[in-house]
Amino acid sequence: MSDQITVVLPPEPVLTVTGATTATVAWSGVGVPGAKGDTGAVGPQGPQGSVGPAGSAATLTVGTVTTGAAGSSAAVSNSGSSSAAVLNFTIPRGDTGAQGPQGVQGSVGPAGSAATLTVGTVSTGSAGSSAAVTNSGSSSAAVLNFTIPCGDTGAQGPQGVQGVQGVQGPAGADGRTILYGSGAPSSGTGSNGDFYIDTAASRLYGPKAAGAWPSGVSLVGPQGSTGPSGPTGAAGAAATVSVGTVTTGAAGSSAAVSNSGSSSAAVLNFTIPQGAVGSVGPAGPTGPSGPAGSAATVSVGTVSTGAAGSSATVTNSGSSSAAVLNFSIPQGAVGATGSVGATGPQGPQGPAGPAAAMAIVLGG
Repeated sequence: MSDQITVVLPPEPVLTVTGATTATVAWSGVGVPGAKGDTGAVGPQGPQGSVGPAGSAATLTVGTVTTGAAGSSAAVSNSGSSSAAVLNFTIPRGDTGAQGPQGVQGSVGPAGSAATLTVGTVSTGSAGSSAAVTNSGSSSAAVLNFTIPCGDTGAQGPQGVQGVQGVQGPAGADGRTILYGSGAPSSGTGSNGDFYIDTAASRLYGPKAAGAWPSGVSLVGPQGSTGPSGPTGAAGAAATVSVGTVTTGAAGSSAAVSNSGSSSAAVLNFTIPQGAVGSVGPAGPTGPSGPAGSAATVSVGTVSTGAAGSSATVTNSGSSSAAVLNFSIPQGAVGATGSVGATGPQGPQGPAGPAAAMAIVLGG
């Protein structure tokens, strides 16, 4: 049996059921939306896409590497770009490690070599200058060069004794008249045989002959020769040199000599370095220092006075490590010549001769 039921639903949909056991619904119109359904299952994977074009290769270089303080954080910065990176690293210094166990003791180093000292040059300085010593070698092989001033000049000698009285001169020839005045004589001055002295020019004219005066001669003679030497002055005091202190300096330091006296009484103080310390043994704590090299010694042997004008000398009669210096120091130069003794008294004048022509012979 077939029945038909028509149901009207708002907003006016029409549902028609036909038959007793089978219903066919015909829907027309818009109903109320239902609740959202569950998400559907994932669909199958799509096919693989084609390969894209090749990109440009990125570059990376190391810029700066800085050591940071112990305990700070490591850091890396890029001072370039994303495709041309320049990486700058700051890497902290590691903490100080724990002290390692003590190593075995090193063997004793070899003994240091002994310093040596030799005399180089010895020269004589001028009187009154300072004594000097220089080292032209090294701190462990010193070569001492000495400059020793000569003694001061001796004192001036005493004045010479007075000369003996001269012998009496012979009787003079008959004299002529000696005239004088300021300026040269005129032809009318004086007679034949006379002489004339020009007091202004210190010139002598004469003898006048045939009414005329000859050319005058200067009365100022050449400078006299040096007087005789006075007796030799006493010898000047000899300079002295003695050794003051001798000190051992530290290994590797420079040798030194200083004068704590004066230029004529030198007192030389020496500082001589000891030998270098022996080398340190292998790993482990530093072995004990090698024994100190033996220090050179310097002592004064003889000091003698040399002849005036000779050179000062220093010789070593000891060895290079135990020097014994012998000095020869010249005495001062001879004193200045004493002044010339006073002239003896003039002898008595001879008796006057008879009047006659007078002739004067002038030397030079």
